[in-house]
Amino acid sequence: MRPSALFHNPLVRSVLDFVYPPLCLACGEFYESIPDPNGGERPVCHSCDRRIDALRFDTIVCAGCGAVLSASRQCPECGPEFWPLFSFANYRPPLDDVVLQFKFRGITSPAAWIAPKLVAQFAEDLRALERITLVPIPLHPSREYYRGYNQAAIFAAEIGRLLDSPVVGDLLFRVKHRRPQSRIDHRNREANVRGVFAVDDTDHEIADIVLVDDVVTTGATIREAQRTLAAENYRVVAAISMAHGL
Repeated sequence: MRPSALFHNPLVRSVLDFVYPPLCLACGEFYESIPDPNGGERPVCHSCDRRIDALRFDTIVCAGCGAVLSASRQCPECGPEFWPLFSFANYRPPLDDVVLQFKFRGITSPAAWIAPKLVAQFAEDLRALERITLVPIPLHPSREYYRGYNQAAIFAAEIGRLLDSPVVGDLLFRVKHRRPQSRIDHRNREANVRGVFAVDDTDHEIADIVLVDDVVTTGATIREAQRTLAAENYRVVAAISMAHGL
């Protein structure tokens, strides 16, 4: 039996939870680890889970301008250029602490926990996207080497498994190292990511692209990725993120 399969064995998990009780990724308190109804282990306690500001199924964000669209699936500002961002929840406590653990501390369980929630949340919209390819937002190689993984790629793999859609991680590259967006004033984030991406010269037979990232705040990063791909004749039809703070 593979080590990962052994770890997910219910008997083994019950013993491990007894010896090493799980800590909530948001508040740090001990809690009873139980499977989430949507799939995956719930990495937060019941209290923190209830406090997460999940978006309604009929709430999507315009990736182009950041407008929140509660009923319409068209953006009056962007018109035909509209492309949606599907996010699980608002980037507020306690979800922000969960995402930070996933992003910087190598705790990957939030990806398997949030992905089925998001897919169930926007099932109708996602089913309408035919023959999509998921492209995770890349890190600069030096940052990925230091961190040891790309959190967007891990989340994209979980989404791809649920949607039965391919994930292509070698199409879009980050070629310029800039300060993290979280450390830049919102007004300067567009300039900070200008020109940071490039597209692989190899021809890819790729259907419509859905960009995947962990958090979208101003939307500057996904818009720059979309512009870079569009310049090489790739079509981005949507974006997916764990959380958003537009």
